[in-house]
Amino acid sequence: MGDLGFAKRELRALYGLLADSSEDIVFTADRRGFVVQAQRSFEALGFALGDLLIGPHVLDLAEPATADPLASSLRATLKGRQLGCEGEFRARRVGQWFRFRLRAIGDGQGGVCGVLGHLRNIEQAKRLEERVFKSEMTDPLTEATNRRAFLSMLGHLVERGSGGTLALVAIDGLRQVNRKHGLTEGDRLLVAFADFLRGTMPNCTTISRASSDSFGLLMPMMSQDEATGWATHLVEKWRGLGSRDSAQPTISIGLAEIGASLDVTLNNAELALKLAKAKGGNTVEPAGERLSRRRMMRIPARAIPLGG
Repeated sequence: MGDLGFAKRELRALYGLLADSSEDIVFTADRRGFVVQAQRSFEALGFALGDLLIGPHVLDLAEPATADPLASSLRATLKGRQLGCEGEFRARRVGQWFRFRLRAIGDGQGGVCGVLGHLRNIEQAKRLEERVFKSEMTDPLTEATNRRAFLSMLGHLVERGSGGTLALVAIDGLRQVNRKHGLTEGDRLLVAFADFLRGTMPNCTTISRASSDSFGLLMPMMSQDEATGWATHLVEKWRGLGSRDSAQPTISIGLAEIGASLDVTLNNAELALKLAKAKGGNTVEPAGERLSRRRMMRIPARAIPLGG
């Protein structure tokens, strides 16, 4: 395997790149992107350079799904760019997250002869970040994202202006279930319904606990017509679930296009949900002008056995 070595120009770049740390990984790569020299700590990535005739390519360090930032930074660095060539990737062989920075190695004639890379393991920081996100953004009962996360995601979709549909799905009579059978039974119903939503709605749907008895479904890829079809399917499938022991409450769904503002979108969906509830449950109600020109999509309410 070839060896660029740590020349003086590399050491100057190295000192400008990082503070001394035994946990850091420093390597050099040639103009083609193949690693030619590295510290012993490079083995933490799952590669033993001493056993290889040719070092791994820089892009081989990352899992394909997380390699794009590394690839774009490598291209920019080889063109001589020194700023902004950093990011994160998940290591292919060890499954841990690393933060990277790349810097071009000059050839003394205004060109680039290789790349100096610095890696730092951030797996613990990532896990902490996930725990913080889960505690701040997840409903502990249903493990769906909570109202705070729901409003944040809805606001992002509004700002992006890409359209889509919001559905508010309420379990009718949940308070009566709590009063009659106790909070434990009500909680069991909420957990079961959250699982039902995950198993029924398409993968592009984000499911959040929007209130004590309702869930918000964000469908950024769907028109209101398409979402109405899915919502109707949801009601029909819920009605079809049953057990021989107890009555299952109905559900009501209000739909609204994700529009010009968060407040307007949310208010339209809440109004549609109220109308759906007023019409007897197991009802899908689209919001806005559609209410006056579309027939209400309703499935007759009746006592329904609890899902098993």
